[in-house]
Amino acid sequence: MTETRRTVVLVDDHELVRSGVRTALGDSVEVVAEAADVDSAIAAIVAHNPDVVLLDVHLPGGNGPAVIEGIRGHDVETAFLALDRKSTRLNSSHTDISRMPASAW
Repeated sequence: MTETRRTVVLVDDHELVRSGVRTALGDSVEVVAEAADVDSAIAAIVAHNPDVVLLDVHLPGGNGPAVIEGIRGHDVETAFLALDRKSTRLNSSHTDISRMPASAW
């Protein structure tokens, strides 16, 4: 039986960060789209309805909550992991990573 990988949309305004996260995730998930600002993030999430959105909280055109608010009214069921780089290592204990369901906003 083939295991279905979780789908992910990466949202960060820095391509280098998106690339690093994509590499770190490896084959454990399927990255279905990437976005660099609020508008393209909303479009990607609505188009792909991913299992998870890895979301930078500081973006051109707004912030993480603006993305979550922007998908309201669309038929999207996804979980959000909000990333706020306070250190240079994604898995550092100093990096604020919190799970925010869309219904929380």
